[in-house]
Amino acid sequence: MISDKDKLTVKELGPVDEDTLARAARSILLLPLNWGSAGKEPVYAVSTESVAKLFTQKGIPSQTLSPVTTETRLKDERAMDWVAPTLFVSGLMLSQNPMAISLALNVMASYASDLFKGIRSDPNVKLTVVHAQERAKMSREVHYEGPASGLAALVEILSAFESKD
Repeated sequence: MISDKDKLTVKELGPVDEDTLARAARSILLLPLNWGSAGKEPVYAVSTESVAKLFTQKGIPSQTLSPVTTETRLKDERAMDWVAPTLFVSGLMLSQNPMAISLALNVMASYASDLFKGIRSDPNVKLTVVHAQERAKMSREVHYEGPASGLAALVEILSAFESKD
């Protein structure tokens, strides 16, 4: 559950290209940290590959926006917070497979807890989710900063966007 202490910000974005929407209809996309910066080389969170592997192990349909190779730039945020990879979730994926989104957030919360085991019982997480709604031809960026245990509540927030629009 998201509490008053947690930081949740929502920013309206423009429409998303058709290719990205089509890919996101079938899976959760792991975006580079600098997604939306036209013409820049993608920079992924260092944990992107680990999260992608965990999603695959749990049967969560996911893919990176662009291939992550040995040449891909990775950014490691060294702090007492875990900076998660940015997720792209389409409204279609959310309505057709809400359990995949919920499971993905739970996997990420468990991963963060394992990373900080022995240091913090409920580590602080920074996660950005880009939610695209096809009907309204718009997208939103939801940024969450709070304990890992609060990640599960993001599914309800994203679902609320679907029912409002």
